[in-house]
Amino acid sequence: MNKFPNDPIFVNLLRLRQSVQGVLIHDDYGIDAGPTDLLNDISRLRETLRRELPADWYDARGLLRPDTGCIATISPSGYYFLVAFFTIAALGGTCIPLPTKATPNETLRLLTSANVTYILSEPNTIQQVAVIKEHAINIETIQIERKAGCEFTYGSDFEIDETLSIDPHQPCMVILTSGGNTGLPKSVVIPRRTFFYSGKTEPDRLFLAFRPVHWMGGVSGLLARVLRGTKIHWPRRSFDPAIFWEIFKQGTITDVSFSSSLFKSLEDYYLVNICRLPSDEREVYVSGVGKIRVATISGSAMNPATAQFWIELTGMKIRNVYGSSELGGMVLASGIDAPYVDVGYAWIIASVTPV
Repeated sequence: MNKFPNDPIFVNLLRLRQSVQGVLIHDDYGIDAGPTDLLNDISRLRETLRRELPADWYDARGLLRPDTGCIATISPSGYYFLVAFFTIAALGGTCIPLPTKATPNETLRLLTSANVTYILSEPNTIQQVAVIKEHAINIETIQIERKAGCEFTYGSDFEIDETLSIDPHQPCMVILTSGGNTGLPKSVVIPRRTFFYSGKTEPDRLFLAFRPVHWMGGVSGLLARVLRGTKIHWPRRSFDPAIFWEIFKQGTITDVSFSSSLFKSLEDYYLVNICRLPSDEREVYVSGVGKIRVATISGSAMNPATAQFWIELTGMKIRNVYGSSELGGMVLASGIDAPYVDVGYAWIIASVTPV
């Protein structure tokens, strides 16, 4: 029997077995996984960490002690990141997602500041991890391995351990944020309760998850949707607008979260390329992108002219969202035509430390 902590993260995760049928996560790095596949891989990695991490890192309940430091992850694949994050959370630990494009010095500074000695890697990051280890010889790596369910499975024996609770204010993730006008970049410690999402499941929706997970806006949006049962399409990392239009053409995506600049580049590509196609070919793209119900914009507000283009082309609902890593992600959302609202001061829920 595989038991998980008694908190909303894992209560929601285990409920997905009943609410989501078929593939939950389609990852263009070669993975299609349902809820049971995800739970199997989490359970498998948890057993690996119990064997590989020092025995004195664990308390009497089998959870990681607060003073053991963070466990880093590095992965361009959204699925492998999810396996790593949920595994670390199941052990009561703190996950730190590493940027896949950071320089060795930037990565080393982040690892040192968070007292990291273990990195969870995956097949797509072997070379990156080798470079990191050249600069940080005290770092140990554990590779996440995934096998077909028919080869190895825990079956349906998953349940919540009602006696195993974890302090909701305990650190769960560390996110690197820019220093802005206050100096060097800082690491933001995100408490566990930040990921206690509520709301009805949405298995009829498909989210195109493109924002990077080392950024709060990317990871919070991804985790919120997974834990609500929204299906995920994780594309390969590319800003080529042609790739996005080919995905939209399939007519399966219902939700997106992009920067305003990416939406502008998609508009430009349409006007230069798709708009000039024969009407029947163009209509396939327009019909496909028209299936998007909600587009979330963060980082900066969308230009009104760009917003008008998308509304006229698709009728999609556009939301501007505002927030920060220190505030735990999104704190305010408004429609594209909403009037200016002074929200005053916001309460910081995370702790911030220099990197």
